[in-house]
Amino acid sequence: MEVSASASKSTCGVLLTVMVCLILQTSSSAGLPTEVFGDEGGQVDLRCDPVFDDSKRLFWEVVQGTAGNIQILVKEPGKEAETLETRYAGRLTLYDGNSLRISNLNRDDDSVTSTDRDVLGTYRCSQGTAGTELILRVRHGPEPPTELTVTATKLYSVTVNVKGGQDGLLSQSLCLWYREEGTEEWKKGKGQTSCQSEVKEGQEVTLESTLPTSNTTYQVCVVAQNRLNSSRCEDAYVPATTDYVATFNTTIRLPNEAFKSSDPNSQQNSGLVSRIVNSVVLALKSAHPDIEVEVIQFREGSVLADLKISAGQREIQDVKEDFVSTVRSGRLTGIDVDRNYLYIDNEIPRAEIQDTGSKDDPDIIAKVVTPIAVLAAAAIAAVTAVYLCQRNSRSEGQKHIFEITYMAVAQVLQDLFQLAKDDDKFSILHSSKEMAISNVRQPDNGFHESVDCKNIVAKADEASSLVVCGSTGSGKTQGVLAYAKKFAGKTANAAMWFFGQSENEENGLSEKIIMEQGKSLAERLGVGKVSPEELPNSIMASLCSRESLSLLIFDDVTDPNAIPPAYLSALDKVMVIITTRSTNLDLNLPRHEMKGFEEKDVLQFLRREDKKSLEIFQGTSNEDLLKLADYFGNFPHGLSLARAYLLKSRTSVESYLRELQERSKNIPGQLKMHEKAVYGAILMSMENRMDRASQDMFKFAAILSQDGIPVSILSKGLEIASGENPNKDDFVTEVEELSLARVEGKKEEWIDGRMISVHQQTQAAILSSLDEQQLQTMTESLIKVFLQYFHKDTRKVQDGYMSSLLLPHVEAVLSLPIISKLPEKFHPALARLYETIGYMYCQKHLPEVAAPALEKAKEMISSLVPMDGDEESVYQSLVAKGRELHDKGDVYCKGLKTRLLTKGD
Repeated sequence: MEVSASASKSTCGVLLTVMVCLILQTSSSAGLPTEVFGDEGGQVDLRCDPVFDDSKRLFWEVVQGTAGNIQILVKEPGKEAETLETRYAGRLTLYDGNSLRISNLNRDDDSVTSTDRDVLGTYRCSQGTAGTELILRVRHGPEPPTELTVTATKLYSVTVNVKGGQDGLLSQSLCLWYREEGTEEWKKGKGQTSCQSEVKEGQEVTLESTLPTSNTTYQVCVVAQNRLNSSRCEDAYVPATTDYVATFNTTIRLPNEAFKSSDPNSQQNSGLVSRIVNSVVLALKSAHPDIEVEVIQFREGSVLADLKISAGQREIQDVKEDFVSTVRSGRLTGIDVDRNYLYIDNEIPRAEIQDTGSKDDPDIIAKVVTPIAVLAAAAIAAVTAVYLCQRNSRSEGQKHIFEITYMAVAQVLQDLFQLAKDDDKFSILHSSKEMAISNVRQPDNGFHESVDCKNIVAKADEASSLVVCGSTGSGKTQGVLAYAKKFAGKTANAAMWFFGQSENEENGLSEKIIMEQGKSLAERLGVGKVSPEELPNSIMASLCSRESLSLLIFDDVTDPNAIPPAYLSALDKVMVIITTRSTNLDLNLPRHEMKGFEEKDVLQFLRREDKKSLEIFQGTSNEDLLKLADYFGNFPHGLSLARAYLLKSRTSVESYLRELQERSKNIPGQLKMHEKAVYGAILMSMENRMDRASQDMFKFAAILSQDGIPVSILSKGLEIASGENPNKDDFVTEVEELSLARVEGKKEEWIDGRMISVHQQTQAAILSSLDEQQLQTMTESLIKVFLQYFHKDTRKVQDGYMSSLLLPHVEAVLSLPIISKLPEKFHPALARLYETIGYMYCQKHLPEVAAPALEKAKEMISSLVPMDGDEESVYQSLVAKGRELHDKGDVYCKGLKTRLLTKGD
């Protein structure tokens, strides 16, 4: 019993202690302030603890501790509430009797970071008794990042360090943006490390982005973004110049390979070339991501392979060292290389290549000063010799001394330049380097270098120009892009420019597009402002003044007169390649006609060495595969569609061909059989292998420009047209897997940067399946989408970014015949879009391109209100018409917030 009583007392003591602690904790925590959050520009509700009693005086105050309290609102019994502080005028209201609502929040309402010292403190109500103190925190857009510095630039990339700024009390991300110096448009960086999320204030972040061209000066900035807003690039940016391309030649020996042909493009050598390139790239790519390797030729001696290796000038010496080390240590995998046979620029490299660029190299002074000292001594000797020769011009011995001295000076100078050529410290001794300029993209993924493409390369190498003709989908453009890639590898600091953007399948490359894209080339070349008539001559003068050969590509030309004659006037310095669907283009230039895949191309293309291809096509007979290719006219576009469909569906080739033949019969229009086959393949892929929402979303691509279609625009178009909210991730996966589109860009936290590019035949096939009502609905939906982006305030980074992307797509939609049939309620919207096109072309310094759009905007407005009166009467008419349209639910009015119209508008 004693033990039990003792235990009982102990238990009671513990319980009593716990209860006392809880009481003390509760009483102490009851007086602690509570944090309340609101968004800048929004509203926040502050609860009042005391029960509302209209017979008692109520007031809200800002508690400032020892500095005293400031009453901001008071409500006397039976009276309306009165706001006492001017800065809160019109923003304070009571709800639920005594609780307070603050509208249109701003940062000075914040209890902690307000800059207004008179109202810095916690909020509290009082009605008989005081309520809980409330700490108000106002969330806002992030402050710009700080301490932005460029830490590294390579051939095609830049790395920066930056510190996160104030995050606005929300999760913020930092993303790298860039623009080429001298241009206005900021572009979002690319690459997995170009953005970082969840960045805290003061956190150091490293970001890296790829850049389009080498040897180019860019302006780079880092944009902070949270849920509410983003900072602007104009707040802070720094310059960054990418490295320029440097190359060296090397020869390796492959003792276990048999010599077959000196031509690396020969079919006999294709496997060996791939193994060599892949082996070298695999060994060096991790340390030198910009490295490029090209096999120049093969020579007898078992096999001697002459290679050209390219990298950035700043790292070329390191690449040489790493390559020598890799070969001599036997680390090249996939090929058997003689470790003792190696030449670099026709010389056997020393056992250990010295790093002449090292800052810590103690011999650097000796390596430079010694030749300079020798040069000085030689110069003194030369002066002496001249003096002696002048005294006795007939002394042959003295003349001989002078000649020897002169030769010594020349040799020392040559040695000095050779020593300094790869070292940035002695750039004063270097000859000037031309900047590589290019807008030419790489061939698409899955590109197959067919016999046709190899013939393009061979004929282009023989001639200074070439016309490549063939049906749509025959692989013309891909073949030319493959040649351009080789051209860039062989031509140091080449200038290459791609003119291409067809309006539709009937109308090819236009004069307008050539002029607009020529303007961009002129800016890259540094050509000053010139008239449209002078532009081609100015561009050619600049290209001809370059040391290296240049390449111009004009894609999908249907009218030869669209190409200014100046571009064809200097074929010895500027190579020109033209692609066309026409077989009788009136140009006196060498031609190559695309024949399509040969039998071996078909089999190699379908039976690739990946697992899926082997599963599907390895068991299919050559006869069935060739029959499939024949149905597409042996052209690569159709075969790409078929291959992608078969891999995704795992259908047999025989079943697919049977279904395709049935589907192709229903294709309208006067088309060749292989063209109907392609149309049928496109529609089959959409109808059979895509989700219905993805199908409907993809249809919008048919009435936009071919290239760079933002996925978010397609999604919003469908959302407006049908109310559906499609899965964009599934859509991107489907169109890519089915070879219906090329996908570029990536999805970010704050903007979906993914874009697709589609083939002309894909657009035409979709259009053939649409009726007029579908087309009108899609057109109206896209107009409404465009209006969401083309508003007056384009200061936000993402708005300007999207506006520049949308320009060609707005033009494509406005060029549709159905635009003229839209009802009057769309006229102000159309006027706004035409006006925006004109404005953006003026920003690009192309007023001659802007003029037609601006005239069209004026025409649309004139159809609503007569414009022939004086300024005051026109203004009053516009105001009255605006009110009328607003009441009728005009499309433009619905898309915008109501605001005051002034004469300035």
